[in-house]
Amino acid sequence: MPKVHKVRKSSAGKEYICVKCRKPIVAGQEYFHWTKYRSATQQQHVDCGYPRRSQLSNSKMGPLWDEVDAFTPDGHESADDLQSALADIANVANDVAAEYSEAADNIESASGSGALTSEACRTVAEELESWASDLENWEPTADTEEGAKPVDDWLQEVREEASELVGNCPEYQG
Repeated sequence: MPKVHKVRKSSAGKEYICVKCRKPIVAGQEYFHWTKYRSATQQQHVDCGYPRRSQLSNSKMGPLWDEVDAFTPDGHESADDLQSALADIANVANDVAAEYSEAADNIESASGSGALTSEACRTVAEELESWASDLENWEPTADTEEGAKPVDDWLQEVREEASELVGNCPEYQG
């Protein structure tokens, strides 16, 4: 991933447009800038937040990273809400896994079976599918007996379980 620089726009030089809000970056404003491999330099206002991982990479994992980074277990008030959020992440993971499987198929059809890159793509696809299945089938394991503990403590344990599961997102190893 590229290094992100935080600078203040001078009055000299050309005008930049923020990649997030599409507004100009004017003299005196702070902004981030970065350059991905073989791409033009991108700029974003500091007020628009730090660039997301998907903005810093050309990886197929970008949409999944956005979902994982946006997941906040404390924003959910019940185990059902958490299950719904995990199912949304699982859907994105399955989409990304399908992209990796398709890439592996394309590599194999172009260069023959056994290519290391196609094997790496298949491995990531399988890991993502397995992880997505874990997300879809997640059930809270925290003690649910009535009177065993206050509901707030139980919900916090459930949130921690969900957060740990989301944090186990597989990464591309190639």
